[in-house]
Amino acid sequence: MVTHEPVQQLESALQAVNHFFRTQEELIQSRHGISKLEMDILQLVCRKGPIKMKEIAAHYQLKLSTLTSVVDKAERHEVLSRRNSKEDRRFVLVDATEHGQIIFRDYMLHMEAILEVFLQKIPSGQRESLFSGFSTFLQAYNS
Repeated sequence: MVTHEPVQQLESALQAVNHFFRTQEELIQSRHGISKLEMDILQLVCRKGPIKMKEIAAHYQLKLSTLTSVVDKAERHEVLSRRNSKEDRRFVLVDATEHGQIIFRDYMLHMEAILEVFLQKIPSGQRESLFSGFSTFLQAYNS
C-alpha cells in the first residue's frame, strides 16, 4: 500500500499557513475597506515597485478588462495609481499611492507583531530549520 502521509502533512501545513496569512490580510482589508484583489495587487507593487498592467494580469491570471476594473476601484479608494511608462508610453504602470503605502505598512507592522509572538514559541534552532525548509521548498518550486 502506497502512503501519501508526507504529501498530506505538507499540504495540511501549507493550507494552515495560507489560512493564517489570509486571515491577517482580511483584518487589514476590512480596516481599510479594500478588496482581497486590491490588497494582493497593493502588496505586489509595494514589494516590486511600479508594475505593468500586463504583468499584474499575468501574475494573477486575470483578463486585462478585469484588472482594469479592480485598478479603477483601487484608484477611487486612493490605494493604487496608474501612469504611462516614461520609457514606452504604450505601457501602463500601476503603483501604490501614499495612502496605499500606509495600508501596506499597517499590514507589515501587524504581521511583524503577530509573527513575533508565534516565533517566540519556537526554539531558535527550529526557527532556522523552518525558514531553511521553506526556502528550500520555494527554490525547488521555482526551478
